[in-house]
Amino acid sequence: MELRKQNLSIYDIAERLNADGRTLSPPAIGRILKQEGFARLPRRRAEERPSGAGVAHAAVADLAELDLPPRSFHTKFGGLLLFVPWLARVPLGRILAQAGFPGSEMIPAPHAIRSLLALKLFGNARHTHVMSDVFDPGLAAFAGLNVIPKASFLSQYSCRIKPEAYPTLIDCWFDAASELGYGHGDSFDLDFHTIPFHGENALVEKHYVSKRSRRQKGMLAFVANDTVNRAF
Repeated sequence: MELRKQNLSIYDIAERLNADGRTLSPPAIGRILKQEGFARLPRRRAEERPSGAGVAHAAVADLAELDLPPRSFHTKFGGLLLFVPWLARVPLGRILAQAGFPGSEMIPAPHAIRSLLALKLFGNARHTHVMSDVFDPGLAAFAGLNVIPKASFLSQYSCRIKPEAYPTLIDCWFDAASELGYGHGDSFDLDFHTIPFHGENALVEKHYVSKRSRRQKGMLAFVANDTVNRAF
């Protein structure tokens, strides 16, 4: 009751109680205050709120803000750093520039691609999942930025790439990979996979979906696996 009389919200009260070792959730505090006859606080401006730690906001991804002093840190993305020596031998910047991939001064094309590559190597299928890891320094170090770009940037980046840029990227990437001792094989295994389509486009054909044991609208893609070096 004393904390509410200081014009503190239920979240401010919960933080004060937790600091004193007394755990009480904001909804529980709200029920107690309601039982005691306290009304909800009116909406306040930022300057009217009590000073405190508040919500931690991630920095904006900007190459100019990158600082690399000698230091140590904990990260759950440590396995990504094993790819760095190999990736450093590939002229990624030149390849992306030749293919015409978009970039900016804050997030150049190589840094954007490394950010997307990091999520794929780590296993996150959706870019929206990155928001829980924007504070991880290991993920940012792999991308070469001060912080990893937000989900909105990563989700929209592919829409800015022109379709004719992909064949050039693939050709240049395979040439660079061959220089690392990863040669082309003489034969490959081929399999087909249907990517389901849930839109209204009547021109999309139906294909067999093995996972669902039925035919449905989808894009038929093929997967080639090199017989010798097992590369897809």
